[in-house]
Amino acid sequence: MIGTDFAWENGRGKYDAGRFQVGGNAIYFRNDNHTETISSVENFVTATQKGSFDAAHAYANSLNQAVHARLRLKWNPDSLTQLSFRPSYEWSRGRTGGNSRSATFDADPFAHYGVTEVDEVLGRVHATRFVGDTVRVADSFLKNVNTRYDLSRTTTHKVEGDLNLTRLIGGRNGRNITFEARGGYNTTANDAYSRADLYKRVAADATGPRMAAGGTHQYTDRPSTSWNYRVGLSYVQPLVGKLFLETRYSYQHKYTDGDRSLYNLMSLDGYSTLADFLSAHTQLGTVSQLYVPGTTGVIPWLDPAQLLSRLNADDVQAAVRDAQNSQYATYRYDNHHVQLGLRYNVGAVRLSAGVQLSPERTRLQYERAAIGRIDTVRNVLNFAPNVRLRYAFSKTTNLDFNYRGRSSQPSMTQLIGVVDNSNPPPHLGGQPRLAPRLEPRDAPLL
Repeated sequence: MIGTDFAWENGRGKYDAGRFQVGGNAIYFRNDNHTETISSVENFVTATQKGSFDAAHAYANSLNQAVHARLRLKWNPDSLTQLSFRPSYEWSRGRTGGNSRSATFDADPFAHYGVTEVDEVLGRVHATRFVGDTVRVADSFLKNVNTRYDLSRTTTHKVEGDLNLTRLIGGRNGRNITFEARGGYNTTANDAYSRADLYKRVAADATGPRMAAGGTHQYTDRPSTSWNYRVGLSYVQPLVGKLFLETRYSYQHKYTDGDRSLYNLMSLDGYSTLADFLSAHTQLGTVSQLYVPGTTGVIPWLDPAQLLSRLNADDVQAAVRDAQNSQYATYRYDNHHVQLGLRYNVGAVRLSAGVQLSPERTRLQYERAAIGRIDTVRNVLNFAPNVRLRYAFSKTTNLDFNYRGRSSQPSMTQLIGVVDNSNPPPHLGGQPRLAPRLEPRDAPLL
């Protein structure tokens, strides 16, 4: 990590009219990580069910880089008013990769093979060559075998700005009014490649135990864009002594879109040209009938002898796109936040208590082959009380109690009854009956 910062002011007093301050910082961050994980797990279940044993050896590596740049500007038009503006920019890029071997058994493989190391167990398993649709194995207690390779890349650009205007009313007795405006824009490009050679146990035949192929070979493209803005107004009123009433209101609008295109590359195995692939998959039509993802027009021509390459990558992707597990979704949020609270600061006591009400409206436009198109709206009301008490026994010892209630809602896609089987096992599915929940948090610290 390397960075720099700066600060400058024009020398006028803290509350003087015309005071101007400028500052900022920039940081470059890089993290290169390599890990190796060897694990052996025994899974216990009920007395009437059979447990299982897992053995796995995995390698993973990652490279993450980021640049953060922030600027802060402050200006006092007069002695009772302060205007500040804080823009920022963030860039990040990450790349991860990994490979693993794992196996699951009905019985203890260490006792069965007479070995003590996970690699020895996996070596015995992979003495059998797992190739083809069905493989005959020597061990009937072997449930499944999985060999997996993964690679992913992510690039993000993020721009934000925060404008704040505060006006003291009636001098410096604590009464003030503040206007704030915030906004941001974010883009993310993400793609991933994975191959999982998964074999599961099936019914044995006369020749002995068998395992059947059920893996995946996929490429996933996940671009997304989001932007948001928020405007708010707050007012602080002194009541008695050091007791203050605080009121806040803000409105926020957020927009997010996410496009997941999933491609089953396993269907391309064994074909050297697009023409060969289409000849074996006549249900996809001819070359001239392939659709380019994201458009409604057809490709007018394509050389059928062209090798599978970047020149016809869009056409190949159109042919092998997994419509069942690809999806497109846009979210639009309209959130209101109303907060009312009391603040009391005297001597060793710091106390604040209040409540926040947040009416939220969410609109989801969702498209997926299994359910077609959905355009739905959800309205919820979140309620969140909070209390914080801090008592200082001395300059070095204090007691801090913080209670914050928070209600959370299932995401809109979690409420849609669609099964995602893009990465077996397991199969993930939505549940329309999921309910919101209140999560109170209290944390006494000494």
